[in-house]
Amino acid sequence: MAPKIDTFVANIGRSVAEQGVEMMSFAKHQRKNDITQQYLQQYLQQYLQQFGADEGMLQEDRPAAAQ
Repeated sequence: MAPKIDTFVANIGRSVAEQGVEMMSFAKHQRKNDITQQYLQQYLQQYLQQFGADEGMLQEDRPAAAQ
């Protein structure tokens, strides 16, 4: 990967670790919105209660690895 992309991906990983959220990887051409909706329905309320919040970040995307 190009240096700028490497830095971008590293920053996303650092942000995810700092925020304590789960990193999800998606296959090429996989519909992120479909997976996100399943995840939302299953886990969002659990996480909001865990952190005592009424809103939160659900998804942070990263580019797929260069092939």
